[in-house]
Amino acid sequence: MEFKDRLSQQMFMPWSTQYLQYDRIKTLIQGNQEDRLAAERWLQAEFDKIHSFLSQKINGLEYQLHLLEQDSSKQLDDLIFPLYDLNELGRYLNLSMAGFENLSKCTDRCESIHIIQSLLASLDQHSLPLHHLMTRIAGIKQARLPKMKRNLFSSPLPSRPRAIGKPSCHHPLPSLPDEDQCSIFYFWIHPDHVFELKLMLLFYCAFDTHHTISSTFLDNDQWEVYHSLLNDQLPSESVALCRRNLLGNAPTTHTVEATRSVKNNNGVDFTKRQTVLQTLMDSLFQSGPPPPSKDGVDTFGGSDHYTALVVEPKAKAKKTKSGTSGLVESVRQRIHQDGWHPMATCTRQRSTFTPTTDSISPWTIHIDTNMEFGQCGMEATSNKRSTGLCLMVVEQRRVGPEWLKRLVDDIDWIEAVPRFSYHVHSVSTLFRDEVAFLPWWLSTFDRLLRTTTTTTTSNGLSWSADLQPLLHGTSPPWHSHLALRLDDDDADDDNTMLLPKPIVPNNMTTTRKNKARWTAKVKVEPKVFFANERTFLSWLQFCALLLTVSLNMINFAGQDDQVSRGCGAMFMILTILMALYALAKYEFRAWHLLTRSTHYRFDDIYGPAILCTLLVVAMVINIGLRLATPQH
Repeated sequence: MEFKDRLSQQMFMPWSTQYLQYDRIKTLIQGNQEDRLAAERWLQAEFDKIHSFLSQKINGLEYQLHLLEQDSSKQLDDLIFPLYDLNELGRYLNLSMAGFENLSKCTDRCESIHIIQSLLASLDQHSLPLHHLMTRIAGIKQARLPKMKRNLFSSPLPSRPRAIGKPSCHHPLPSLPDEDQCSIFYFWIHPDHVFELKLMLLFYCAFDTHHTISSTFLDNDQWEVYHSLLNDQLPSESVALCRRNLLGNAPTTHTVEATRSVKNNNGVDFTKRQTVLQTLMDSLFQSGPPPPSKDGVDTFGGSDHYTALVVEPKAKAKKTKSGTSGLVESVRQRIHQDGWHPMATCTRQRSTFTPTTDSISPWTIHIDTNMEFGQCGMEATSNKRSTGLCLMVVEQRRVGPEWLKRLVDDIDWIEAVPRFSYHVHSVSTLFRDEVAFLPWWLSTFDRLLRTTTTTTTSNGLSWSADLQPLLHGTSPPWHSHLALRLDDDDADDDNTMLLPKPIVPNNMTTTRKNKARWTAKVKVEPKVFFANERTFLSWLQFCALLLTVSLNMINFAGQDDQVSRGCGAMFMILTILMALYALAKYEFRAWHLLTRSTHYRFDDIYGPAILCTLLVVAMVINIGLRLATPQH
């Protein structure tokens, strides 16, 4: 799809004049030398316009959220319009940056390329304020939920299962209790819709944390763990080292994750996980000589790269659970005897969403972006490879909610990636020439990025013709116990989507023929009601003028002037009918504004025409009677 088509499809019409003039600048860039110089001036002017517009809208949203934070109201619908405006701002920023990137490919002048690159770097600085606004919206939503059992920004979630490796016949990892089982599902997300997906999840989840996570994957020189991950017929085991950098003053956490996956009769991968979670000093994670050995501290090195493996003081080993102690010993033996050492690293930004009202999460959703892969033991500057890969990782310890299943089934820019593994993807990206087999999803990601549509007709967050917010063609919901009481009469179509439902098994099919109507309160601007009142008062003003004329004709006519009195009575009756008609239209319009019905035209087609006709008839009758009556 060409960018100009994408721009026309995703453009928010009220902001149409604020978008990048892509066609005009592209024409100038492809022209002669004078046109190219003019294009550089246009680029700077367009950047100033976009930068000013973004700053203005961000400041406006910050002010709105400040007022909502000070408001004691408990209604969630106040957040709908700021949330949708924030989504449009994110889409506007993505379209602007994509437009500048496409323009840089159309020119061969080094000066123009450098100018565009500098403009892109400046525009990218607006991404962080948008994420901060999303966090504030999540905080306001969480503060207004009456039955919360925990705060919005809680402590970091327990470590998720990492790569899944092949079990060793020498030192198998100890078995785990049933509560450590979880199902893991991976989904590819189109990069243009990542921010939109995060905002959609706010309707159903609580935003928990946003942090950087770095994973170091262990393997030997024969890539035994990597090849075992590609074999989905056998159980597999692996070990990964993870480092999480939370925002704010929260300490960095280092985890050692040993995972095992099995395949049940239904073909679902259940991963059993044991994690040694310890807060370590940053000096334990460093390059160069290994740190001094302490009680219970083992280190291993590979290619002059040393990493702390386990920190478990031996003096406290007796107080820990036997499973943890067995895990520590098994990991030591696997590394020393199987020759495991750090091979690849994966660094990514992770946003975590959890259920709104559950203290123990039955499911967790992670959004991973900005992925970088690197080889252990090499210089960081010449080692990292960035990709445009964006993933949604869903961990389920119980059956997930039905709305989540409908989300991934109905949105065309989300695709399931079965058996995905960060371990496999990192190795296949960095050591493609050294491994014998490659995962199936490498070519699939490229195909999805080329073929997946980026239109916003009915998927995700959109607007109706009268600029009312829609979520997949219907009014956006909040949780059922906070849903407002205005029926959406226009929501009964085949595109209804994503309303909260009770948790049901994932294998149950949902029917859309007998679906219930869902309610949502839609905020109507006060100026709309004032316009209706002004129209009603205009009609009353004309009725008062006509009533004055009819009363004068009746009161000041002579005793023998029956024509004036008859015409005055006729005009008085016409005035009463006009006043009753104006009142009926006023009440009718007000009712339709409250119910948000679109089956009625708010402009009055027949009323003014009928009124004009009656007035003309009355005046003709008055003149005819006056001419036919002899003067005394």
